[in-house]
Amino acid sequence: MPKGLVKTKADEEMWNAAKAKAHETYTNLDEENDRFWEVVVTIYKKMKAGGHTPTKDEIEDSLQKMYTRLLILNTVIKLNESND
Repeated sequence: MPKGLVKTKADEEMWNAAKAKAHETYTNLDEENDRFWEVVVTIYKKMKAGGHTPTKDEIEDSLQKMYTRLLILNTVIKLNESND
């Protein structure tokens, strides 16, 4: 459990619920896979923000947005490096 995200007993229960939802929704992923933990964090954050368990489509949408932001950031970094 990430200490920065999970601070209270209620957070811990929500984290465990997010982990269970990830196992249920993404049966092809296990805890050794980094993507599994990305999914768990995404579910946990959605649950904490909205008080509900997100659907698979909501999870995928959040992950896609995160990957897009990372790609943009990576491109900006490369452009800055090439200008140096």
